[in-house]
Amino acid sequence: MNQHRVLGIDLASSSWKNNGSALLSFTSGNNPEWIQVEYNCISWPNLGITPEAMANTIENFVKQHGIHAVSLDGPQGWRDPISENRKGVGRFCEYEAKCQGKTGVYGKSYPQTQCKWISFCIEVFALLLHRGNAKLVSSQNCTDCKLKQGQFYLLECFPTSTWKVNMLKPLPGKSRVAGNRELLSVYWSQLKKRFGIPGSTEWSGTHDDLQAVVASLPAVGLLKGPCRAVAKGISSRMVEATERTPSHWVEGNIWDALFLPEIGEHFSNHETDVLPNKSNTRDYCSKNPFLLDDRDETGDMLIERGVKLFRHLCSLANRGVPRGIGYSQLLCQVHGVSSIIDLVNRPWSQSDTTYVLEFAQQVTDASGGRISVSTNGVKIDAGLDTFVWQTKHPHSRSLRAFDVAPYSLEQWLCVFPDGCRMLLTQEECAIIMNN
Repeated sequence: MNQHRVLGIDLASSSWKNNGSALLSFTSGNNPEWIQVEYNCISWPNLGITPEAMANTIENFVKQHGIHAVSLDGPQGWRDPISENRKGVGRFCEYEAKCQGKTGVYGKSYPQTQCKWISFCIEVFALLLHRGNAKLVSSQNCTDCKLKQGQFYLLECFPTSTWKVNMLKPLPGKSRVAGNRELLSVYWSQLKKRFGIPGSTEWSGTHDDLQAVVASLPAVGLLKGPCRAVAKGISSRMVEATERTPSHWVEGNIWDALFLPEIGEHFSNHETDVLPNKSNTRDYCSKNPFLLDDRDETGDMLIERGVKLFRHLCSLANRGVPRGIGYSQLLCQVHGVSSIIDLVNRPWSQSDTTYVLEFAQQVTDASGGRISVSTNGVKIDAGLDTFVWQTKHPHSRSLRAFDVAPYSLEQWLCVFPDGCRMLLTQEECAIIMNN
């Protein structure tokens, strides 16, 4: 029976303190067992965070602790440039894993505001592979490539997907947990039971560390430990340099972990519903270029900007001040950009209307659900979509919107009467976002 150690990292590009780390020890073989789970295990260096510094830190830790596999929560490559007719706007693995943020062709992301973090992650992967000690795991080779002394397997994961495929409610974004150790312990306890992980049910690490534990699990499965690994997407490849782009990695697999029934616990729907999760758990359209991915702390911050806007609009409505926001205006204000082109590298399209409403639903979910507003003796349960209006006067909504809304057109007009509706000005939006 072999013993192994794997490292999981929840990658962040803004600062070292936003990176989570976890070290899992276990045995493999016919009767695999957990040995130990450690988190917040890396002492991050006291220097500026760069891809080179991150790659150095990972390699040093691997050498010092005898790590056999490293699993990183962050993209390893760009979208393949020859995949124009494929579904979605990002990589195929992101389409299958229903990632909200998407990695486009070289230098592009959806939304574009996540490009800095995506570039950072891809460069970390590239540096580790270039140095020769990391062996990238794909769905084709799995772990067939034997390791030499000092080498380790390298893979990409998406913890939200692992939560979901194991029928667990995903951990909410960091800003929504806000250091709530009691709430983090609830999620940790459910994860432990599902995978049969021993140890205390109290969680003393950070939100990022808990995601790093989940990030470690696919690496455990790849080494035949007490869970199973499953790949999404297609194997990565290197694209040669052109006049416009340098050589770079494209595509790649996202790996999930599945619990083993003989080790972990089955749950009823009632048991998993105890999690007080107010985050986005619905499966949105996986080709929506505006949805935010809380793998990047910037995405989580932007969600909070949307929540702030939503709650402010509800407050105005409850004071009898009917204010709304335009479709593209909503996106630009939340992302802090001047045009849609800055977000999706193209002009506005009619199909974007549906995508904006899905984005509004994502913000509503992150806020904890609909909020009651009342005016003139009429009360409705409003989502952010309630306040997304047409730009032209009289700032109406599509009649089809009321087919799925929990209120009628007549009720909506009582709260937002004709002749009184106005869109927020740029100045008003700036005040909301800066407060």
